Amino acid sequence: MNETQTREFLHRARDGIAVGVPPVAEVMAAGAKQRRVRRAGWVGAGVATAALAVGVAVVAPGAFQRGDGRLLAHAANPANIPWWADGVLHLANVEVEAANLDTMVQVRNGVVYWSTTETGSAPTPVVHVDEEGTATTIGDKSQDSPIASDPTTGWVAWVNDTETTPPILMSMTPSPTKRSATES
Repeated sequence: MNETQTREFLHRARDGIAVGVPPVAEVMAAGAKQRRVRRAGWVGAGVATAALAVGVAVVAPGAFQRGDGRLLAHAANPANIPWWADGVLHLANVEVEAANLDTMVQVRNGVVYWSTTETGSAPTPVVHVDEEGTATTIGDKSQDSPIASDPTTGWVAWVNDTETTPPILMSMTPSPTKRSATES
């Protein structure tokens, strides 16, 4: 067979093959069914995730509180001292949200910290966080004076000095049963 004969033979074989109309309707129906199944799977996964979140919130309501106490989670501290990083204060058994922490001192039943603000000379709160993660404002200070503490007695002191008032020595005892403040 030469080239021309081969070409004619292949063209006759090609023309002899019966080719029907493509099943466009069947292909479109199969694609629509696959999209419905996939969409139902996503909806089911969303419903399951929401149910899991509600279940966790109902079963462990105190595990992830935010608000006045600013408790983030109950977690064991791998270090034997309180520490702060990335806006989280780590105590013995809790993690507490504390942004812009500037000064932190350890006291008998937790820590006392002071956070800076963008306002400059305006007083900002001095906060006591106990071992349960409850944050309580025990005073305020406006200058970058140090905060001193005695971890055994729980006393905390700092000098509150503003442009309009003379320096005042502030001392507090942030205990769970007694909160007192004295000025001298």
